[in-house]
Formats: sequence, C-alpha cells, structure tokens
Amino acid sequence: MEESIMMKEMIKRQARNALAEGWDAVLGLKRRWGQIGPHLFTDPDELEKIELDPKYCLAKTIRSMLKRWPALRVAAVIRGCDVRALRELEKMGVFSSKRLYVIGIPCSPEQAEECNCEKPIYETLSCVGCWKCIDVCPEEAIERINVCPILVDSEWNEGLSKRKAVYIPFPQAMPLKAIRDSEHCLKLKGILECKGCEAVCEAKAIIHDDEEKIEEIDVGTIIVATGFKIFDPAPLTHYGFGRYPEVYTSLQFERLNNATGPTEGKIQTKDGRVPAKVAIIHCVGS
Repeated sequence: MEESIMMKEMIKRQARNALAEGWDAVLGLKRRWGQIGPHLFTDPDELEKIELDPKYCLAKTIRSMLKRWPALRVAAVIRGCDVRALRELEKMGVFSSKRLYVIGIPCSPEQAEECNCEKPIYETLSCVGCWKCIDVCPEEAIERINVCPILVDSEWNEGLSKRKAVYIPFPQAMPLKAIRDSEHCLKLKGILECKGCEAVCEAKAIIHDDEEKIEEIDVGTIIVATGFKIFDPAPLTHYGFGRYPEVYTSLQFERLNNATGPTEGKIQTKDGRVPAKVAIIHCVGS
C-alpha cells in the first residue's frame, strides 16, 4: 500500500512538472460517477484526483486526440504496453511522438500475468536474479521483485527509506557484497523456512548456518576510528522532531541531499513537494 501511495505521488509530481514546463495538458484517468475513464488535466490542483489503473489502455485515445487537434502537446500517464503500441504506430507513419511526453506507470507482476504481454513475469522461487524480464519490457513497466519479503528501516539512509534483510550495506561498500541481517532474516531467526535469497543466488553462495564471529589477528598498527552517535532531538519537543514529518536531523538531511540517498539528491517533502525554504537549527542539544 505504501509503495502504491509513493508511486501515485511520484506520478502527480511528474504531471505537475509537465504542466509547469508548458505542455498543454496531462492525459490520465479520473473517477467520475463511479467509473474510471480518460481525462485531460489542465489544472495542477486537479491532479489530486488522478487515478492509476495499469489495465486501462490509452494508446488509441492518444492517437485519436493528437489527430483531431494537430497543435496539442500533451503529457500522458500510460503503461509500457501503450508506449510500445504507439512506437509501432509511429513506425507505420500514423502517429508522431514529438507532441507526446510519456509518464510511465509500472505494472505489477499480477497485472503482467493478466495482460499476458510478452511474458515479462516470472515465478519468484525459480528466478535466478538475471532480470532478463526487464529486457523483454523496454519501458521497464514491470517492477523488479526482491525475493526477500522483509522490509526494515535503512540505517544508511537514516530511516528515510527501507531495505531488505538481504542487502548491500551502502554504495561502494568494500567488499561490495550482500549481507544478511540476522536480526530480521526469517530463516536465521527460525521463524520461517524462507529460502528466497538462496533461490536467486546464481553463485550458490548462501550459507544458512553461517553466523557472525570475532577473530583475533596479529597486526603491526592499529587505527582507532571512534566515530560518533548523533544526538536524538526527540526529547526537545519544542523542535517537533518525531511529531512533524518534515523535521530532520542533520544526517537525515545529508541523505536527502546526497545523490545516493532515498530522493537521489532532491530536497523534497515526504509527499513529493519541493520546499520553497529550508530552516536549519545548529547545535541542537549542545
């Protein structure tokens, strides 16, 4: 549910940007009288009512609309199947994509199976993690599946995003290899006979009975890197940390500002809005 909400907010943000950049309208879906159907959005505020339904085909609507209004420049919220159909029509000379800006909708694996498109779908347990299914769908309309069912707060992104129980600790980690979180892995905790990661590991590198251990080694030099622990501002209730969604610590703000962070370096609110101003309070807790 959370992913679908984030997806909808991302689509609405792209649609607003398209209108701000001068596109005449955004073609999407809207619910009226209990039914979902095509609608041309011209007011950014009206985009709050946009609906996402990957089952709805809009390729024919776009072709007819652009043929009827030759000067219209439209952004369209469409699925990968529609994009492929429009490209085929363009090859036939009956459609031009110059007046179309595509905002893509990823389809769920269930939807891909129902549509029976070019089979960009797989059985999770028989997947070897090669992601060839993405190659079949050029628009990347099918979301990749991580077979680990566990989602926990990402320490690297200061809890601003999620990670799996099987994960790479951070970008450019040395060695750049996945590890398993023994505190949350269903198999390691003995909660469930889960072998999702084993099923996709082509190298057959998963060792279920492995565990952390401390080794003593002889060295000539010791480098002491003490690190630090960031101050928890939650007890200082007048700052609102933990009560208001857009109050962050300095490290959380760094993750938002970083290209490897959860927003790829874009400073934005949790619902996708770009703030006009950002206030920074220094030395909280000093």
